[in-house]
Amino acid sequence: MAGPRSLPSRGRAGGLSPRGDIDPPSARDGDATDSKHACDRRRVADLETVTLNGSASVFGDEAFERATRERDGAVTDVPAGNAGVEAVATLSLAIEAVDRVELVVSRRCERSRRTATHNRSARTSMAEPTIEIDPATTDEIDAVTELWVRLARDQRQYDSYVRAETNRDRMRETLAAHAASDGLLVARADGTLAGFASFSVERGTLDLDATRGTLSNLYVEPAYRDYGIGTALLERAEATLAERDVDVMVLEVMADNELARRFYRDCGYETFRVTMERSLEEPVENDTHSKEER
Repeated sequence: MAGPRSLPSRGRAGGLSPRGDIDPPSARDGDATDSKHACDRRRVADLETVTLNGSASVFGDEAFERATRERDGAVTDVPAGNAGVEAVATLSLAIEAVDRVELVVSRRCERSRRTATHNRSARTSMAEPTIEIDPATTDEIDAVTELWVRLARDQRQYDSYVRAETNRDRMRETLAAHAASDGLLVARADGTLAGFASFSVERGTLDLDATRGTLSNLYVEPAYRDYGIGTALLERAEATLAERDVDVMVLEVMADNELARRFYRDCGYETFRVTMERSLEEPVENDTHSKEER
């Protein structure tokens, strides 16, 4: 079995659970420059949407594109006669439409940039809390259980079958057992409980090529995300399991929780097993048989 090993630091990450509730680095407030680049990309998409559904549908894609070039002084081949008069009139209306579209999108982008700058200023003006990761005490079991209930409620949006409140007492016993076996960690931010992680060494009946550890829960309160607490909990759990001669750690993530999946991928986790399901309330057509055969 592998002996104790040191785990590399992965930098900061937001709070999360294996089944959801994550605030990844990509979702953090960026500075004004990052916001401008993102806004420019949205501007292109917005222009495409608005022009296809609005002005371009009235004047035609070619006329609308021509209007943009005309406004910028790039069109000089206006037809002569009545055709030229109609073309100029169409171009004039289309140019006004282009200006209106770009004005709306420009104002929207400017609001986004102001919001991003404000959020960044608010974040930098707040002192980062002092984070401590420690084994949970028996006095903290009730508080950790409450965090689990919040986690379970959140997972319902990802179609989790686990009920929150009705499992409170059962999970309190489970978390107490984790604490008794040194498998329950808590995160404190300036002394306030901010998150927790529960894990254990897998004890199966079959002989395996590796000793596996299981991360059953990882959660950080929303108010304390984006301070690296999720990463700190994960790394401490990994280090604890490594000291117990665990070779690999496994966890589960809800398929629709892309933010949590992205976080774990960034932390080096790879897809190992895929769980599949289907409802038995309705029959499923079998492609190997025709409808006539049924």
